[in-house]
Amino acid sequence: MTSPVVLPLSEIQASVAYIRRVAAAANAKWPQYRGYWDGAEWILVQIHREIKTKAGIAFCQGELALAKKDTLEGKLVWTVYSRANNINTCLGMNKAVPVQSV
Repeated sequence: MTSPVVLPLSEIQASVAYIRRVAAAANAKWPQYRGYWDGAEWILVQIHREIKTKAGIAFCQGELALAKKDTLEGKLVWTVYSRANNINTCLGMNKAVPVQSV
């Protein structure tokens, strides 16, 4: 497993705020997503490797993304917002690591 990324808290907060704005803007026409990514359960993670989905490349290796822990079919997963595809994508817990503050 890759060691966690460590950033100053101000950079983590700025990155989370930016991704939240991007997600909100990309999904503004759907009222059910208003405020969807605003909860404290959403954290900044770093993606380990490029992730491709049916919609195309969802994440690049090393990309920082907004994610929350979730369950899918009884397994712990990350639900991660893809800025490339403008949707959430479920990833195995081994596909990303939380960014930690200094």
